[in-house]
Amino acid sequence: MNCNVRKTKKIAALVVLSVLVVALGIPIVFSYAQSPAASDIEGHWASKEISSWVEQGLVKGYPNGTFRPDNSITRAEFAALVNRTFEFEEMAAISFSDVNQTDWYYVEIAKANRAGYLVGYKDGTVRPKAYVTRQEVATMIARLKSLEEDASEASSFADSASIPEWSKGFIGAVVKAKYMKGYPNGYFRPAENITRAESVVALNNLLAVEIESISEQSIEVNASTKINVKTAPADAVISIQNSDDKVIRAVLSSAVIELKGLKEGNATITVTAQKEGLLNGVTTFNVEVKKAIVLISGGGGYIPQNNKPVITVVEPDEVNDGIITLTVGAEFVAPTVTASDAEDGDITDRIVKTGEDDVDTSEIGEYILTYNVKDSRNLAADERKVIVKVVEADENNASANITVDVAEAMDVFKRITVNSSTVGAKFKVEGSTLVKAFGESIDTMTSEASVEVSILDEDENVLGTITVDVSSDSTADYGFTAQIVEPVETVNITVDVAEAMPMFKSITVNSSTVGTRFKVEGSTLDKQFGEPIVVNTSEDTVEVSILDEDDSVVGTVTVEVGSDGTTDYEF
Repeated sequence: MNCNVRKTKKIAALVVLSVLVVALGIPIVFSYAQSPAASDIEGHWASKEISSWVEQGLVKGYPNGTFRPDNSITRAEFAALVNRTFEFEEMAAISFSDVNQTDWYYVEIAKANRAGYLVGYKDGTVRPKAYVTRQEVATMIARLKSLEEDASEASSFADSASIPEWSKGFIGAVVKAKYMKGYPNGYFRPAENITRAESVVALNNLLAVEIESISEQSIEVNASTKINVKTAPADAVISIQNSDDKVIRAVLSSAVIELKGLKEGNATITVTAQKEGLLNGVTTFNVEVKKAIVLISGGGGYIPQNNKPVITVVEPDEVNDGIITLTVGAEFVAPTVTASDAEDGDITDRIVKTGEDDVDTSEIGEYILTYNVKDSRNLAADERKVIVKVVEADENNASANITVDVAEAMDVFKRITVNSSTVGAKFKVEGSTLVKAFGESIDTMTSEASVEVSILDEDENVLGTITVDVSSDSTADYGFTAQIVEPVETVNITVDVAEAMPMFKSITVNSSTVGTRFKVEGSTLDKQFGEPIVVNTSEDTVEVSILDEDDSVVGTVTVEVGSDGTTDYEF
């Protein structure tokens, strides 16, 4: 890794820290200045990782030229190492009883607590001078990476019975993620103090780009398929290597690999993801190319298919099953269309396009876009069509401009701000109980690629929910349908039951927030509010319809008519 890109302010902070550490006699010193190789790491099992970290200036040894890789490390020292590794800057307001503002580790504990991986003990202490154990480090790493607990993974260790319940799930999680592992004899030794060497190796394992594995692929000759490559962090630079470009043509565009089968055979694609300051992430997958076949009706068998060119519509977000739906006034962006041929290769420049220039979004309409292409043998591809529909804007359609800030060195921390919206006034983020006004921000911690953001009205009613991409820093407009809550209307209805003949009901609507007239089921009469309608019924309820000035029904209420009474009904 190259550390020349470290920030100047970080260098200044670390120089000050180094002076303090030396003055206080603290064994671990962190600096971004390069340090000479330690004299006692040659031949050590972790010499490669330690030498790399010393070379980068992430850690250095003692004044006498040793590193002492098998020495234990305190909780405060480990926190300082993590903070410098991930460049944590923000501090929490801490009140641990065993940490004073004059202590060298006060700032490190405050940063660790703010980052969420060091939370302290129930008695209000954080025990900064105590040696950190392997199970405590496993817990911190699991919190750092937002790993899901997996106690079953820890059950395979020979000493699993001695692993406490509180740490077993965390140990299993970090072992499954390959950030930590046990010893050659099958033991994990959870309560044993972690060594300086083990700490460096464990954190070094975290400093790698994560790349999601890709399953084996199978395509026919002249067929194409696309594969999305997912990495963490999402802005890692992706590259690919093809073991046989005569069997498969592999083209990388952004984070999408397009594979085209050229002839029968197998090839292996190696995907590498790089990010400055992190170890490379690497994954491989195999691709099998099969002979293209087509069924000949009545022929009783299969014969090879003609290798005619293929047109591919790279559908933008608004395309759905070959249809682009736009509201009046929206901007039309033509879909990206490519063409390829087994013999001629990329023939996109030969595509004949029809209809794109005719699209007019100023008024309601429907347009058909067609795409044709022929190869050098005059073989034509199957014509592709895209329909563009321009529809009237829905008054309940709304939009929100949302900014996502991802912490530079810790991409599980997201800062989300809703800057503007065509509806609403406040917002909240899934996983947070905070409600903020537009322009304010909410911090959330998640390893997921997206979070739910709810737009609220002034009374904090949810008007709509948006799935926001938080995989990297971005500012984007998100559209959604506002669930406008109509006001509840009420009517005050009086029921009078005839004393000697309870089947006769006299029903009066006395007031309402809407409408002026009413009628009762079973009666053809409609009356002004305040006038009664008499009905004859043995049922316990009747339907009362509220009418406007034009006698149109604006709402219906089921009214209890079992006894005398005056009640407010909502509809």
